[in-house]
Parts: sequence; C-alpha cells; structure tokens
Amino acid sequence: MATRVFNKPQWFQLKTPKKVKNLWDFPMISTLTKLHNKLDNLENKIEVLNTESVLLKAGVETKTNTESLKQEIALLKENLANDRTSYSREIKNLKSQIENSRMKRNSEVNALLSSVSSNLNGLKRTQNIIQNNISSQAAAISGVISNNSKMTSALFERNPEAFLDFLPSPRNGKSFNGSTFEAISAAVPTDNMLVAQIKNYMDVDLTGYQLYLDEGFVAAPAPNKIFAKTAEVATFESNNKLNFAAEPEMSYRIGDTDISLHLYFIYGGKVQTFAAALLPRSAPAKSIISFDCTQYNHSGTAGSHKCVTNVGFNSTRTLTVYEGDIFLKVTFETTSYPRPGVLTFVSVVLHQKYTFSI
Repeated sequence: MATRVFNKPQWFQLKTPKKVKNLWDFPMISTLTKLHNKLDNLENKIEVLNTESVLLKAGVETKTNTESLKQEIALLKENLANDRTSYSREIKNLKSQIENSRMKRNSEVNALLSSVSSNLNGLKRTQNIIQNNISSQAAAISGVISNNSKMTSALFERNPEAFLDFLPSPRNGKSFNGSTFEAISAAVPTDNMLVAQIKNYMDVDLTGYQLYLDEGFVAAPAPNKIFAKTAEVATFESNNKLNFAAEPEMSYRIGDTDISLHLYFIYGGKVQTFAAALLPRSAPAKSIISFDCTQYNHSGTAGSHKCVTNVGFNSTRTLTVYEGDIFLKVTFETTSYPRPGVLTFVSVVLHQKYTFSI
C-alpha cells in the first residue's frame, strides 16, 4: 500500500519567529500526524477486510461449485451403475447366444464328421473293389499282350510290312528341298535315271553313309545322315556316252546297333536288278553287288538278304529282308521314259511298344 503524503498547509510557509526552529514542533501538528497515521492504519484494515471479503466470497462460490460437482458425480455414478447393469445383461445374453451357437455348430460338425466317415468307408470299399478289378484287368491285359506278342512275332515272320499301316509316315528331309518324291521323279531330265527314296520309320538315325558307284553319276546325292522318322531322296544318272547304266550300292549304319543296311540296284537295257541286305556294321558298301544275283554269296541269317533280277520294263517288284526286329521293304519300279526307275526303301524297328500299340 502506498504511503499517504500529507502536504503542509500554505500557512505553514509563513515566516516564523527565529526562536522557532520547525513548525512541526507545535502540539497541533503532532496531533495531525497521529491522525494521519491512524487514517493510514484504517485504510490498511479496510484493504485487509476487502481482501478477506473477496476470499470469503470465492470460498462461498467454491463451496457452491463443489456441491454442484458432487451432485453431477452422484448422477454420473448412478448412470454408470445403470449402464453397467444394462451391459451386464447384454453380455449375459451374448454369452448365452454364443453358447447356443457353439452347441449347434458342434452338433452340425459331429453330424458332418459322421457323414464324412461313412462316405470315406464307402469310398474305401469302392477303392478296394476298383483295385481288385484293376488287378484282374491287368492280369487279363498281360495275358492279351503275351498272346499279342506271340501273334505279332508270327505275323512279322510272314508279313512284316503290314505293320507300316499302323505307323505315321516319316517327314521329308532336307534333300527334298520342299518338293515331293513324285514331283522329283517326274522332273528328272532324261531316261535311264534312278531315283531312290529312303524312309526311316525307326526311332534311331541312319548314319555313316557309304556309296560305291562303279558306273554312272550322282545327280543328287543322298545325305550322310537320315534322322529318325525322316525320309530322304537321291538321284543317279546313267553314263549315256558309254551306254552304261548307273550301278550304285548304298549303305547306312542303323543307330548304335551292329547292323548296317545295304541297297544295290541297276537299271539298264539288258539288266534290271535290285537287292537289299542287313549285314554286320563293318561291311563295306561293295558287299552285295551282283548283276544276276549269283555273284554274291550271303553268309548271314536267313531272310537278311534278297536279290531280284530280270524285273523288266513297266514293272513293279518288291522284296523284304529282316534281321531280328529290323526289316527292310524295297520296291523297285521300272517304267518307260519319261519316268525313271524308282527304288523305295522302308525300315522300321518292331520293339514291344510297337507290338503293344498294334
């Protein structure tokens, strides 16, 4: 609180007698000072009372607010208790529903498991029946295959080329240059020519090509390798200046076997002969040459070499040779100009898989 300032009255400014040193020394002035002090004290007390009054008023308001808060808290507690009771009922109902659903699901699952178990037992019985049928059929098939193999072997000995009807025809190789055997045969420029087509029905390649050509010329050579399931073509021309017909012998090794195939043919005015043989792998391409099928003495198995002569003109002849499961079918066709002589070689391996498929 600021100090109260008491200004001296103007009359106190008058000149006083020299004997008086200070006008405040008079009794009246002292009294005024005391009054002034009392007034200050009263003002201080009033200020304190005002402060206490404010605090008291604040306390009353605080008490009022506290009572209001207590009422609100009591109301909230009551609402909370009501909500808790309501939620407890809902939770109880939910638990009851969950338990009912669980019991229902358990009942459905048990029924389903029982049905599945019954079905599995039925399937197992069916499987056993099917397995027994399969075993019986397998035994029957095995017997049929065995009988079929025996019948096939007998048929192979009699007519092996009949099996070719069941096999897909080989694709034409590079030597055809996109053409066909018929087109090439029709397009040769002169007579006294030979067109040889070799069809490899086997699953193995023909390799190691050898050619022995004592007379005549090569017009279009055969490839050094004939791939499996592939056909290739070669053309031979007579030596018209010397009047010598082409007389080639061709040979190929058959896969990794110890067998080589040999083809010999000559098409001339006086001699029309062709021959085929399945010989050892090392036999050279000069093994079966024979004008009239008498110069060659075959020492292999029976049926692995054949020779046909005096075919004649405008005629078609066929021969078949075989060694084990390999056989060759050769067709030799001679026609008058403009068609040349035609040689067709067919080879097929008759393994059990072919026998089974047939």
